[in-house]
Amino acid sequence: MIFLINGTTQLWVPLPILNKALFTSWKYPYVLAMDILIFILTLLLIARASTLIAKYRCFHINLRVLLIFQLCQWLEILCARYLLFDYLIGYKFLGDKSKIYHHFWTDKLEEMVQISCFLEEWPLFLGGFLYTHHFASCLFFLFSVSMERAIASYYLSDYERKTRPYISIAIIIVSMLFSSAYSVFFAFNFFNLTFIVIVLVTVASTTLYTSVFYYNTRIKKISDKNSKRENYTLARRFQTMENLKSLRMAKYVVSTHAVYVSLCEVCFICVYYGAESNYWEVFGYILDFVVSYSNCIIVLIVIFSVPCWKKSFLRPLYMFRRMQSNRVSMASQEKDPEEDARQISSIYFQQLARAWT
Repeated sequence: MIFLINGTTQLWVPLPILNKALFTSWKYPYVLAMDILIFILTLLLIARASTLIAKYRCFHINLRVLLIFQLCQWLEILCARYLLFDYLIGYKFLGDKSKIYHHFWTDKLEEMVQISCFLEEWPLFLGGFLYTHHFASCLFFLFSVSMERAIASYYLSDYERKTRPYISIAIIIVSMLFSSAYSVFFAFNFFNLTFIVIVLVTVASTTLYTSVFYYNTRIKKISDKNSKRENYTLARRFQTMENLKSLRMAKYVVSTHAVYVSLCEVCFICVYYGAESNYWEVFGYILDFVVSYSNCIIVLIVIFSVPCWKKSFLRPLYMFRRMQSNRVSMASQEKDPEEDARQISSIYFQQLARAWT
């Protein structure tokens, strides 16, 4: 939705609808309950996943820091939801208070929401910034993982022995700067530029990921043959296997992020490049649903992509099943002594009858 600040500056905020009192609908309590339930579940999953990633040293600390940071960035969506809550459900009205705004994007001044001062509605714009910032961080995630593994491939001989925490910190800073710039461009309606950036980042990330995977596969084959041309060491071989394992794990995680980004982009493109205004509200709700609720699935895929994380995550379930099976076996073993005596007697007399016939 486009907001016109003081009659001069146009800013875009990802709001599907404005000035509609949704809280008066009979559906509102159920939707609110679903929101709270999914957000609590997502928070618990993120906390559990972060604990598992930090506890089990399946990967280098830099990669684990990137994974934990990416999962925890979903808190931006939670903060954005809190800041935009009054506007989303119709507690707070803006512009023409008798008019319901549902334009995803417009270039007509009469359809823009008029605001006199930016600072008066700062929660609205900060919430919109956090929404697009999280989206951009997901877009940049494949590049972050590929860059970390590329650096690990460069320091092939001693990457595991030296933590080098500045690598993960530098990648996080670059990711934050990229996401912030992307969010600012989106807010100021540079949609064509943001689409170009998406294509460039996607191509660069895919190329870097493929190159790193091919390089480590080649090093592994040479190490297996123990070629004289290769300065083979156990550390290089271990790091190569670590890189390949990390890239395979990242394949599932990044694929999920790619689906998430693609769904968001389809909504953006359909609305911006030709969808009728009657469907803007629908696309807006679809976009809000994908952004708000998809992280629950992403966290589960991260956990299930590594066997030791999966096993530890499901351990309470295994313990519950084991307790149930033990109870069943104990119950089957606890029999009535009189019933046992009757069965033994019956078998004895049956055998005696057969002996006399």
